[in-house]
Amino acid sequence: VLNAQSLQIKKDEIQKRFALLLELYKSNIQELEVKDFQNNVIQGKKAVDAILSSFTIIFSSVKDFRKRGEKYSEDEKIADLSYAYEILYFGYHKQNIFRYLTESEWGEYSTNFSALPLHFIAEIQSSNDENKLFALYLYERFQNNAIDSANKSFDWLRSSHIHSFKGYHNDLGHYFRHAFNMVTYINEQKILTEEEQYDYVKLWRTQLTNNEQKLLFLNSFFKYGRDWEFAYRDYMESVDPLKSDHDYCLVTKYSLIKNLPNGEVFDGIIAGDFYPDIEFEND
Repeated sequence: VLNAQSLQIKKDEIQKRFALLLELYKSNIQELEVKDFQNNVIQGKKAVDAILSSFTIIFSSVKDFRKRGEKYSEDEKIADLSYAYEILYFGYHKQNIFRYLTESEWGEYSTNFSALPLHFIAEIQSSNDENKLFALYLYERFQNNAIDSANKSFDWLRSSHIHSFKGYHNDLGHYFRHAFNMVTYINEQKILTEEEQYDYVKLWRTQLTNNEQKLLFLNSFFKYGRDWEFAYRDYMESVDPLKSDHDYCLVTKYSLIKNLPNGEVFDGIIAGDFYPDIEFEND
């Protein structure tokens, strides 16, 4: 048992360590950079906005591709969110979509090749049947929009950030690994009261923009991000389905996405459907 003096020394050490981690977070977000359609560099929190913009286009395309109707189930939403985020994270690397076109498809589309900025599609590839079909779907969607009218030739590409399909794994991986380690560090400091733990993590949460919180929500469904919440939920379900324990459900325990107005991530996706124990703003 720690005496009062030893306890305070330990808490001071935690405070100093967390302050360092928080500064590293600020440095990481400042160094985050992506490129826009015109190859301009976007940095910091605006880069997060650009990444999320890319995701919404990918997610919309996945929904259209899978022909989701009005009855959009929770399981379908999770499946689509996970698939879209995986594309956002890993991209399609450096293979050309045209390797998947049949001879007749090649002939059908080739007449328009000279007029189209095809290098923005050249990153797309496939590793399984669905990816192949999805890549073809994107290509056809691009063609339809481009051929529609001369004035709209590049509209869809500009809005889609399709060049970003190369993947953001380096940026997002580094960002979320550090964020997870920071929150986990505080969560494991059992000499802190739950209120003290919450207050520490709140210092970080209050620095997150709404779009950062949206990305965190999306990352929590990803196979490499499930430790934020769902891995522990699955574990507790297998151990004791009747027991509710949020000790390692970090998103819920620290209300990491509570600042999303009414829990809305974007149209049709409400965070509260998946995180029912978080009290969102304006609820």
